[in-house]
Amino acid sequence: GGINGAYQFNGMGSGGDLDSLNDQGNNADVSFEIWFRPSDLTGSEVIFETGGGNGVGIALGGGTADPNIPDSHVVFSVTQNSGGTQTARVSEDLTPYGVDQFIQLVGTFEISTDTATLYINGAEVGDATAAAAIGDWTGSDAAGIGKFGGSNMGGFGGQSHGFTNFEGEIAIFRVYDRLLTDTEV
Repeated sequence: GGINGAYQFNGMGSGGDLDSLNDQGNNADVSFEIWFRPSDLTGSEVIFETGGGNGVGIALGGGTADPNIPDSHVVFSVTQNSGGTQTARVSEDLTPYGVDQFIQLVGTFEISTDTATLYINGAEVGDATAAAAIGDWTGSDAAGIGKFGGSNMGGFGGQSHGFTNFEGEIAIFRVYDRLLTDTEV
């Protein structure tokens, strides 16, 4: 049991580019699962992002987009920036989890209720609902693991917002084209 291998991210441009996730059904439910171990809990760092003005972001800290979220928090954010900004953003302090073990993060987005839900190590830690409909969670910018996939930070309304490349390890990354149940998480 346990994780026996992982990709190392040094924060200096390492990471992976993915094509845009537009073909994943940008107006449908989605779940993301990532097992990661940050090197520390300082700095606003990209763990995963897709899109730009419209998109999804999983990061350490809130960057300049949401300075009320400290760097020691992990953030799951879904934003649509067309026709007015709509955001469902939830965060959790990682200090109690430390950096010596892998952390399982699952973020789900239910399109019919515009609700983002965050789970850490199998337990739901919070949810947030956008004030109005988010019809497109993918955006058109490329996706990235451990870094920007294109030129914008998905989930935070576009631009870079002070986020930098991830420093640490990522062992597992999965995208599901449905909501995971509490039991599956």
